[in-house]
Amino acid sequence: MNLPQKILAALLALSLSLCFLPADSHAAAKDVTASMKKDKNLKKIVKLIAPYATGQVREKKKETETFQGYQALSAAANVSYSNGLGSSFTKKEIQKLTYDLFGIKPGTKSIPAFKSSRRKWIAKTPYSSGKPYVYSGGDWGARKPRYKIQKIQKVKTNVYDVTIINQICYADENGRIEKIGKTCIRLKKNKKSSYRYTITRLKYL
Repeated sequence: MNLPQKILAALLALSLSLCFLPADSHAAAKDVTASMKKDKNLKKIVKLIAPYATGQVREKKKETETFQGYQALSAAANVSYSNGLGSSFTKKEIQKLTYDLFGIKPGTKSIPAFKSSRRKWIAKTPYSSGKPYVYSGGDWGARKPRYKIQKIQKVKTNVYDVTIINQICYADENGRIEKIGKTCIRLKKNKKSSYRYTITRLKYL
């Protein structure tokens, strides 16, 4: 085989190998746990979303969750309530909170009336004209969600995966803590968000 034939064969082999790469393949993520654990903005948004993620893990949500429309508004209301930030909102407030968390600002027409909002986390009530959108879900009762950051990986420029260990603390005499699963939180830097990051997906492990 002469030199041009060798080059052609090598190029053909390379092109065939690229054809069989997985669609989502990318360079290995870089572990940046030590440095990024000091990032106050990253820690803040992880702390905010952790109770929501723990609730999803507890309900056996074995999937990847992204946030759009009513789902994003509902999750934002849950985050606000779970972290003591409020349980009723104006249209502007719930949209801003949703943007700060997920980088989107959905319309509020998808929010159901309170009487038809069973098992939903945000509803529209006729009893308050000032802040008509209210959190309508339950709470943790005697149990409390807990979490630990296990690792932080840089996936690409301005994109990070934060893996947390989801835990539940029981209000018994021993203060028992149960590990119930893990969540991978994908964050993207966003200067327009109050937290300087937004959540693009949750992957329940």
